[in-house]
Amino acid sequence: MTDYEKKQLLDSVLGGDELAGARQASLEGGLRALRRRRQGRTAGLSFLIVAAALVLLLPQREQPVTVVQEQAAPAAPKFERITKEQLFALFPGRAMALVGKPGEQELVFLDQQQTANR
Repeated sequence: MTDYEKKQLLDSVLGGDELAGARQASLEGGLRALRRRRQGRTAGLSFLIVAAALVLLLPQREQPVTVVQEQAAPAAPKFERITKEQLFALFPGRAMALVGKPGEQELVFLDQQQTANR
């Protein structure tokens, strides 16, 4: 296709003055449609901002507070200190000894065989 043929084709497609009014009307209609879409988005965004502000700024109703009382844990068993004579009296007839420093002593039964695990 030659340059002259291309120019003729463009002139026929784009037309002369007879299509200028149609092109202008089409352009204005498209611009109106775009403005409406933009206004719709702006209105929707404005609504969301106002709704969010109302939710954040309006005082909230206080929810009732439920208090659950836990039962106190049972008290730890109480220990009573006894003397070494009272301890030995608890096991009559057994050979025993207290081994270790005072306060860290262990009761050892001497009449039992020692286990290999010890």
